[in-house]
Amino acid sequence: MSHKKHHPERKDEMKPGEALDIESPIFSDWIIGHYQDMGDLQEFESDLL
Repeated sequence: MSHKKHHPERKDEMKPGEALDIESPIFSDWIIGHYQDMGDLQEFESDLL
């Protein structure tokens, strides 16, 4: 039953740059396409730093 629950520690691991490779074309393309519409690309990048 506990294995069906979401593990908090696993949620912490799912951070941008850790769960996905930032330098990978797919990740880059998704970020640009997703954040350009919201105009939060710079804010997202500064959040990683």
